[in-house]
Amino acid sequence: MKVFDEISAFERAGFEMNHVNAEPVSKGLRKTHLGKGVCAAIPFTYVFSEFKYKPEYDGRDFYYFRFEAADCRYTAFLLKLKKHNPDSKIIIEFPDYPNTYWLKGIVYLPLLLKDIAARSKYRKCVDRFAVLDSQYKVIHGVKTVTYMNGIDVSRIPVRSPGGYRKKDRIDVIGVSTMFPNHGYDRFINSMAEYYRSGGVRNIIFHVVGDGPGPELTRYKSMVKEYGLTERVVFHGRLVGDDLYRLFSGCDLALECLGAFRKGLDLSSSLKSREYMAVGIPFVTGCIIDIIPDMDSPYVMKIANDESIPDMKEIIAFADRVYADEPEEDIIRNMRQFASGHCTYDSTLGDVIAYIRSGI
Repeated sequence: MKVFDEISAFERAGFEMNHVNAEPVSKGLRKTHLGKGVCAAIPFTYVFSEFKYKPEYDGRDFYYFRFEAADCRYTAFLLKLKKHNPDSKIIIEFPDYPNTYWLKGIVYLPLLLKDIAARSKYRKCVDRFAVLDSQYKVIHGVKTVTYMNGIDVSRIPVRSPGGYRKKDRIDVIGVSTMFPNHGYDRFINSMAEYYRSGGVRNIIFHVVGDGPGPELTRYKSMVKEYGLTERVVFHGRLVGDDLYRLFSGCDLALECLGAFRKGLDLSSSLKSREYMAVGIPFVTGCIIDIIPDMDSPYVMKIANDESIPDMKEIIAFADRVYADEPEEDIIRNMRQFASGHCTYDSTLGDVIAYIRSGI
């Protein structure tokens, strides 16, 4: 969805776009997850997906790639594309630089070595890396241009008011693919500490999503150990109307609470944009890139470390937000902010300007 949202923004900027997928990654030995891992680790094979040069790709003014860990076949494709289109601009979106976190650990060492070997080729074929953090001016000998993640606000419905002032509980939602950097264990620990200390407010935590790793299993184990089974609801993966119906019953959302585990303090996550578009106040451990000086009455910033958040402070934040103005106004104001700051039309502005430039 992110890729198609970007394509739509480029088209609204006046560019004629073509979407091209890499070659299928689920054929032959790569049909299973284990098979993909084994094949990716073998020298001179592609890592995640393979681009093959085709003459019909030629003749474009620019080529915009979503980054994956590189390998010799990927850079060979880029080199051939540049050779046939020397005046075209090749831009690679580098969303997590410098934290290619999925390549950490002994299991991913072969993939990391492939990526390192490929880096020396970039300066010969890549014109710009699109990065989230403006402090990185040059990467692997290639200049950068900044962008921010965005969303298509029009496809996200606003939530219905949940009636915070009338009900006897606080419903909190967290939506993610359950990687450690989402940090929902910190909120579960906060709930446990709150009730151990005599807390009386009724807090229900709705966990939405699954994931390829052990994080969700760990959350469920923590909930059972802390006696929070009645207070934490695991919904699994929800999309579309099912997800937005759940948002309508919730009062607060959780953004990334564990970004420090990736060495980050700045977030450009899609969650923050979606929460704004839906109209639900949220708690974050990170600075949100689209909110200048973190000056928003609808966002609470907590420490970006392993400390246990103070649930009393989170409750006070929720009480204050919903006491200051009607819930309908909160939803409308957040939606208006999302429309003005969260769309790719604005977040891709520097990339679009570079494409139009003669540089």
